[in-house]
Amino acid sequence: MATILSLEHWKETSAFKAALPESPTNYYKRMGAPPEVLKIVELQAKSFGTRCEKIIIEIFNIEKKINKKDTQYDGTLNGIKIEIKCAKRWAGGDGCEWQHLKEGHDFQYLLGCMLDTDGTWKVWCVSKELIMG
Repeated sequence: MATILSLEHWKETSAFKAALPESPTNYYKRMGAPPEVLKIVELQAKSFGTRCEKIIIEIFNIEKKINKKDTQYDGTLNGIKIEIKCAKRWAGGDGCEWQHLKEGHDFQYLLGCMLDTDGTWKVWCVSKELIMG
């Protein structure tokens, strides 16, 4: 006998049946993303950010921080302090969201990076002054 707390009951609620947003992983799969892209996209947010930051540092040959405990920026390029933020594309949309930008942190430029469904990176470089305005 099903109680109101059982699966048989709550799976019939309108709240459960309402359309859920598509996950980034499912969106990338639906868009035909290559296996290498899916491997990265399937990571949890923090792991995704860390892995992608390392990829971007290597692609652009960004110098690593001298003090690894310094979390105010991610590296330097020609002596300029760079903050790197990486994101997945929003399911069904053209954009993404970069999180945890802190005005008090000591960086000069942001590299906002989005991994597209075909495996290419979309990269924007913006001065801290402009984004923190």
